[in-house]
Amino acid sequence: MGITFQLEASTGIVCEQWQGPVTIQEIEAHWKARLAAPSVAGTGRTLADIRGARFQFRKEDLWRLITAVLEPGLKERSLRMAILVDAQVQFSMARQFQTFFGELGECALFTEEPAAREWLQRPPGPGKAAQPTSRS
Repeated sequence: MGITFQLEASTGIVCEQWQGPVTIQEIEAHWKARLAAPSVAGTGRTLADIRGARFQFRKEDLWRLITAVLEPGLKERSLRMAILVDAQVQFSMARQFQTFFGELGECALFTEEPAAREWLQRPPGPGKAAQPTSRS
């Protein structure tokens, strides 16, 4: 359980899997490991599948972590992140992340993996944060 990641060599996308209960401490450890990993250091595209996650933290904790870990860790790097969601609580927390993340890179929410992958392959847009996909 928890959070894992690996570089998909054929596409250059870092694929993350979030499963089971996820605490803010696990996210912090994941982000620190991810930022320090040489295999993904130059990769600017991430597909985060949070469909199997159950969040056990508050949005305030997420904001604190973004400003304390991601902001200084990304520095001059550009990041484009597609987040896969399937439950309302995941969508809500991912939307909060998208809002907080807006100054650091592009982030979009998806319910379908092919659409998320297609978006990641496109050139970055003019704005920092992409709008979430509609939920049907």
